[in-house]
Amino acid sequence: QLHLESKAAKTERLKNEQAHRKKVRIEQRSKYKPVIIKDKNVARNEIDLCGKWLFMPEQNISDEAKAALPDFNDMNWHIMDVPNFWNQIAWWCMNSGQFGLRGQDEVFRYAETARTKGYTFDADATIAAWYRQWLVFPDKATGKRYTITFDATASITAVYFNGVKVGEHIGFSAPFECDITDHIKWGQKNLLAVFVNSGAGKGPAKIVGIAVTMEVTDEMLNSFPMGNYNSMAVSSDY
Repeated sequence: QLHLESKAAKTERLKNEQAHRKKVRIEQRSKYKPVIIKDKNVARNEIDLCGKWLFMPEQNISDEAKAALPDFNDMNWHIMDVPNFWNQIAWWCMNSGQFGLRGQDEVFRYAETARTKGYTFDADATIAAWYRQWLVFPDKATGKRYTITFDATASITAVYFNGVKVGEHIGFSAPFECDITDHIKWGQKNLLAVFVNSGAGKGPAKIVGIAVTMEVTDEMLNSFPMGNYNSMAVSSDY
C-alpha cells in the first residue's frame, strides 16, 4: 500500500523531530565537562583529547567572528564525538566519478544516513563547523612546551587557543600540530577552538576556505588526488 504524507502531517512530524533534537541537545550539553590537564612529572606527557567536544555548524552561528573567543556563549552548542565525521563517511570514499556513490555496500550507505540523521543538528546542510574544547591547566609546568596534535582534519582547518590563531592546515589525512605554550592561562579554563571547512561547496569559482592569504576554490580542491579529496556529489538514487 502507498501512504502519502499530507502537508499538515509532515509539518507536525518535522516539528516533533525538531523538539526531540532540542531536548537531546540540551541533555547532552548539560553533561559536558572541561578536560582537566594533569602534569605527571615526566619528560613527555601525552594527553588524549578524544571524546565529547562542543560543536556548532557555521550556518547556525550568528556572529562567527566571535566563535573562537572564550567569552562567546556556547551553552546552546551540540555535542560531537571526536574523532568522527559530521557528514556521511560514504561521501569521502569509493566515489565513482559521474555515478556518484553507486557500488558501495547498501547497508553501509543507509547506516551512514541513519547515523547523521541522529545528530541534533542538520548534518546535510553543514559544510563548515566550529569545534570547542575547554581545557583546565591547574599548575604551571616550568620548562615544558605544550602542543596540540591533530591526527587528521578534512579539509581546511584553522586552530585558535584562547582566541589567538595558533595554526592552520589544508589536507585530509596528514597530521599537524600547534604550539599553545605561550597562550595558556594557568589555573583557569582555556579554550581550544577549531574551525573546519569540509570543502564541499559547489561551483569552480566558489571560495570554500582561506589558507594564509590564498583563496582556495572547489576547482583547486578537486584537482587533489582522490585519496585526499573528491567531489561530494551523490547519485540521484541515494
